[in-house]
Amino acid sequence: MTPRPASSEKASNKVHLAFAQAGPEQLARHPNDGWCLAEPYPLGPRSRAALRGVIEALCPGGTAPHSPDVMLDVELGTRRFLRYMHPTVAWALRFGLLFLDWLPILTLRSRGRLHSLARERASAFITRWAKSRFKALRLLVMGVRSLVLSVYFDQTAVHRALKYEPVPFMRERIAFRRALLAPARAAAE
Repeated sequence: MTPRPASSEKASNKVHLAFAQAGPEQLARHPNDGWCLAEPYPLGPRSRAALRGVIEALCPGGTAPHSPDVMLDVELGTRRFLRYMHPTVAWALRFGLLFLDWLPILTLRSRGRLHSLARERASAFITRWAKSRFKALRLLVMGVRSLVLSVYFDQTAVHRALKYEPVPFMRERIAFRRALLAPARAAAE
């Protein structure tokens, strides 16, 4: 059996061509790739309070950006990340947030839930749980920490504080990709 070239209909792949069509001067998604930003994962009032408590405990303090706007953006971004996850994983993380919120009471270390504690004390609890002898608890803390901090460090205010400018880097990588995809020049020119 000899292989045949694909027909023109099968050869066109909008997903792969869309980014090249956008060009290096534009970082927005191409309208033909079908991507849309997810709505935030639905959380009830208790789960949202638990999420806010975990965000407060995990995000850096001191001179790091910590305004209410940044914290709201981190909450919305975290909920959007949950929407992109497999439903079972998102549900488990939601349950894990509630578990972490109640853990100070369940371990008889505090009378209040995590979201009602002072930021320093809540942060100390999470640091202690990250070193727990129970692997499931360590993995839960690691998963929630990864989820929250990946959104926090992607905020524009945090980029400015770190003096990090990702846009020029992305433009450079897009230009490099275009150069790689360009047809090779004839060697005999």
